[in-house]
Amino acid sequence: MLIICKTPQQKDLVSIASGDYLISQSKYLEAAGVYGKSSKSFEEVTLVFLEHGQQDALRKYLVSKLSTLPKKSIMQRMMIASWLIEVFMSKLNTLDDALSTKTEANEGLEARTAEQLDSIREEYQDFVDRYKNDLDKKTTYDIISSHGREVELLYFASCVNDNNYVLTYWIQREKWQEALSVLKKQVDPQIFYKYSTVLMANAPRDTVDILTRQSNLKPINLIPALLNYTEHTKVSISDNQAVRYLSFVVDRLGNTEAAVHNTLISIYANLPSRDESDLLSYLRRHEADPKYDADFALRICIETERVQSCVFIYSSMKQYYQAVELALKHNDIELASLVADRPEDDPTMRKKLWLAVAKKVISQSTGIKP
Repeated sequence: MLIICKTPQQKDLVSIASGDYLISQSKYLEAAGVYGKSSKSFEEVTLVFLEHGQQDALRKYLVSKLSTLPKKSIMQRMMIASWLIEVFMSKLNTLDDALSTKTEANEGLEARTAEQLDSIREEYQDFVDRYKNDLDKKTTYDIISSHGREVELLYFASCVNDNNYVLTYWIQREKWQEALSVLKKQVDPQIFYKYSTVLMANAPRDTVDILTRQSNLKPINLIPALLNYTEHTKVSISDNQAVRYLSFVVDRLGNTEAAVHNTLISIYANLPSRDESDLLSYLRRHEADPKYDADFALRICIETERVQSCVFIYSSMKQYYQAVELALKHNDIELASLVADRPEDDPTMRKKLWLAVAKKVISQSTGIKP
């Protein structure tokens, strides 16, 4: 019939008549496709499908109608797209409910239902991919959440690149591996800065694995997360992930920011172990061109009673007398002697230092205070 129509108006009249006839024959799905391309009242068509409980036909009609609406009909497109989300969620829940009531007598039905569920889910995903720009994010989140559809919720959020939503969703549910799977796909530094504290606290090793693979991060912005992790984590230095990350940044990436170096020194100095070997190793590696604030490092080492490190920092600042005096105060003659030999170009200073060492040795031998 449409073949002999000469004008759009004639084609429209034929489409409406064809749709009406199909409805009279209870062929709702066929009618939905025809009505979708006609000018028949939107309210009238949807009411027919609703009154007859024809959700599949309604879905088909709404998709067809949406495809014909001009882009400028923003509100109408958004309304139909949102309605379709509601229809999709209701259909998926209906199919899930049918599967949950399976019995041995209807295994064939169960298989068909499962197949239909996969088909509708795929149809939903195709719909979201195509019409995501017609969907209001908040409205869509609210609709999907009200139906408890987690998979569909996260698919939509991922489709519209709402990484904050996806990460927050998994973090609120303490699903750390799921959150990390999302994080590793990100390139926006702000995402890493925002979520690093909670992820370092709950999945530190995996988080640092991801951080070390990012080339566009500013380590200084991660310092609060690293300090928070260290403050609340009691692990050996070899397992400390804040140390691992900062060492990578300093030694592998060559970071020269004083705040980064100061943070690493602070963490070394505040670790529970009294072993200073790692801190001293860091100080020696950077003795020729220190990037840390020497006054800050000295203050931290004094507060945490890291004597060997304090002596080393005093020496690197050429404050040899203070270095020897501190070593002797802690009865470390050997350390004081090593420092006394350092000012090779200043014999007067060397003599003064060795005299202080000698006095301490005599005092220990005789019990007489110098």
